Amino acid sequence: MILKQGCFFRGAAMMRNRFSFPWQDMLFLRLLEEMQRAGLACRPKLKLANAGLLDSAKESQPMIVVTVHSPVDASLNRAFEECGLDWTLLAAGESAASKARLLGLQSELDLLIRSSDTLLLMRRKLRDGKLVCANIDDARRRPGSLYCDVFVSPAMFQLAIGIKARVVYAFTRVTDAGEIEASFGKPAVDAAACSAEDYARDFIAWMRDAQNDRRKWQVREWVPMTRKDRLRKFVLTESLCARTRD
Repeated sequence: MILKQGCFFRGAAMMRNRFSFPWQDMLFLRLLEEMQRAGLACRPKLKLANAGLLDSAKESQPMIVVTVHSPVDASLNRAFEECGLDWTLLAAGESAASKARLLGLQSELDLLIRSSDTLLLMRRKLRDGKLVCANIDDARRRPGSLYCDVFVSPAMFQLAIGIKARVVYAFTRVTDAGEIEASFGKPAVDAAACSAEDYARDFIAWMRDAQNDRRKWQVREWVPMTRKDRLRKFVLTESLCARTRD
């Protein structure tokens, strides 16, 4: 019935929706939140597609799972849990853990909060045998407009190339049947010969062709930090700390 009355929700989906999420997915999450506030237990059904691609995460080669933001993206943690994997989620804040529990995660979540040391910490997690999952998208509001452009960052792909990690694509959505679907995909590029930008473009093509995501994704320009940049950052930090102590 709700799906037939979509006109009542499309307006809300246009407001404060930088990533242009489908209104059905937004409504699904809001209903779960309201049920939780009312003390009603609900563990949504989770459907996995191509989850066999995660099997190699139990091997010695490190694995990075890249995805984009969605109202149900935290359901990937439940997918990893059900597959018996050891994983770390890269997130912007602690709220990712509560969202994962809302979507059915039962174990504790190993959360890595984004910071200036993120890349170093991720390398350690991968070296310790953990799968690392991260959202690699961003949205920027157009100057003089209410609309946002969506971007994919090649930074995680650059990390994968640097440490020879296996990459798996992931996409989450709510189906018309009211289930969460987590789909996984394999890169079509040659990992031994491609660039981070090649990976990013291939990921966008996978979302468009295999997941029917029609948003106009762009690859965000990304320049790795040089040794000079790291030195400048260290000097500025030390200078600010000294000024604060004074």
